[in-house]
Amino acid sequence: LRLRAKPLRKIRFIVDVNLGKLAKKLRLLGFDTYYRNNLNDDEIVKISISEKRIILTRDIGILKYGNVTHGFWIRNDDPKIQLDEVIERLQLKNLFKPFSRCSQCNGQLKRIKKELLKNRIPDDTLSYYKIFWECQGCQQIYWEGSHFDKINKWIEKKKEGKQPG
Repeated sequence: LRLRAKPLRKIRFIVDVNLGKLAKKLRLLGFDTYYRNNLNDDEIVKISISEKRIILTRDIGILKYGNVTHGFWIRNDDPKIQLDEVIERLQLKNLFKPFSRCSQCNGQLKRIKKELLKNRIPDDTLSYYKIFWECQGCQQIYWEGSHFDKINKWIEKKKEGKQPG
């Protein structure tokens, strides 16, 4: 039942070792998504509680820990369908903030002046593109390359609920 346009909580996730592709997709949509492929169940629960993160898991056993307060068991093993499950179940369609998180490390992206990127990215990229972002975590540089339009179309279809993945 959808009683309000926005949930009352800040949406932050922690995903288990089986959901790396889902983590990347959630980050592309702008969701704070903690993922490391070497976390055990106890570590996931501890981080979830201390950082107030929703556990997303394919292992229903982790949700049976007595101190777990927020979690969702992902039923499907296809990452495209997993994303749809999460978006639908947690009512996330209106909360997307695309291109605000690093898809690799989950750090926040911040605009960076083109002049500061000399020797960090190819010269042709610097001359062709105008707007750049830097991950505040891993210092990865992002720009609106050839993939940008494709990702934007994918995001629009996600908002409309028309495309899996």
